[in-house]
Amino acid sequence: MTGGGAKGAAKVSNRWQAWPYKLGLPASKVRNLAVWGSGYTNGEHNFMIAGLEADKLRASDALLFVWGGYWDICKGRKTGEELFAAFEAWLAARVAAGWAYKQIVVLTIIDAGDGCFFGPRMPVEDYDARRKAFNLRLASKGAELGFRVVRLDLDPRLGVRGASKNIYFKDKVHPRDLGQTVVAELVRDGF
Repeated sequence: MTGGGAKGAAKVSNRWQAWPYKLGLPASKVRNLAVWGSGYTNGEHNFMIAGLEADKLRASDALLFVWGGYWDICKGRKTGEELFAAFEAWLAARVAAGWAYKQIVVLTIIDAGDGCFFGPRMPVEDYDARRKAFNLRLASKGAELGFRVVRLDLDPRLGVRGASKNIYFKDKVHPRDLGQTVVAELVRDGF
């Protein structure tokens, strides 16, 4: 499951969510339950609802990927702490549904050009502070509980401030195809 894409879609509806299909897994093993314009806390079809769909696909050899937070910060105006609390609720629901921590892989929030420009404007400094607070808590909790955290935020092509103005991004928020390849490489390197 990743943020972005058509509501409840089982296949990629736009190239911004191509990274799961670049992991080198058979297409029959990949289900993208992407949630476009949503996140852990906002949207009519938020991650909790998509998580319930993912719970139906749970198997002992399955992995559950989640990547979100931009919309929570920008549209939902969540602080890093508020966003992390929402993530913990999402995580607890997945574990209660039978997912083991070792099956859950969380991607950190990446750079976003000029801060929030989808949704109400937010200065880049405020966006950065919120995403950094969330990403740090996420990494710490992952180490504590045993879920995997892919630190996209530390990669100079995607995560550091100003990265979204490079060749890997389409619109300062969404990685283009080349950026999706980088995401897949970083996910694979995490295993």
